[in-house]
Amino acid sequence: PAILAASRSHRLRHTAERMPVVFLTEQGGPSLRASLARAGLADATNLHVLCWSAVAGERWPAVVEGARRCALRVGAGALFVDTLSRWAGIDGEGENSSGAADATMAPLLVAASDELAVWINRHERKSGGEVGDAGRGSSAFSGAVDIALVLRRGEGNSRPTIRRIHALSRFDDTPETLVVQAVAREDARRAVREVLRRDDGAGMTIVDVMEAESVKGFARSTVQVALNDLMAATKVERLGAGHRGDPYRYALLSAATSSVGEAAETVDAAGDDPRVVHALHVFPGGIIAPPTEREP
Repeated sequence: PAILAASRSHRLRHTAERMPVVFLTEQGGPSLRASLARAGLADATNLHVLCWSAVAGERWPAVVEGARRCALRVGAGALFVDTLSRWAGIDGEGENSSGAADATMAPLLVAASDELAVWINRHERKSGGEVGDAGRGSSAFSGAVDIALVLRRGEGNSRPTIRRIHALSRFDDTPETLVVQAVAREDARRAVREVLRRDDGAGMTIVDVMEAESVKGFARSTVQVALNDLMAATKVERLGAGHRGDPYRYALLSAATSSVGEAAETVDAAGDDPRVVHALHVFPGGIIAPPTEREP
């Protein structure tokens, strides 16, 4: 989902730069495809995913080195690891060992030295705590990173879409707390599509779309993201030159009769459709690369 964030002194209104991402996940199969579809990433061509089950038993440093080389090859800006304990094979009391924590983080620090943003996900301890100590196991995990974040539900009777992000950072401009609200991009896309169905053929400007009752609950930036998503999925075309007298207008493509995400829903649950998961394979030496062709 798209995220809107605000604190007392910060308001995030920046447009994120699109770039390839390498994602190491413990999820797999239908649940992963469902998660990608909900996030609007079912057809993403710049998302490179490696499932833990595909490399179970491989040495952790070799997996990280392979992911790093893959990131360099595809020009990825970020490497995500979910969850760290699963991927690094840390069991039981091993998480409490500072030595094990240092050994686990070492290959990730090497990857980060290539100007690759490395994001690791850990479970919070049951007792919670301050940001630096909230993660399960040794505090050496948090001590090795530049920014530690804790994501928690909103306080009191806040809406279920509200989360609070608490941060501990080596950078002065990182806010200590952000209150964020998830905006369902899929809902926005559906609403925008319904509005565009009423188009008379000349196309609708974003102002026209925003005036529709079904879209009034969404911010203009969210509607624009929805339009961009629909164009990327070849569901909508943009007309006009984008200047006064000839503004951008948006219209449904004649072939776009199915809803966004429908392609993902029709994928065989037992298959690995490359539109949904761009699988990575580990080769000798830990090198990871996308498959050259889909296996039958």
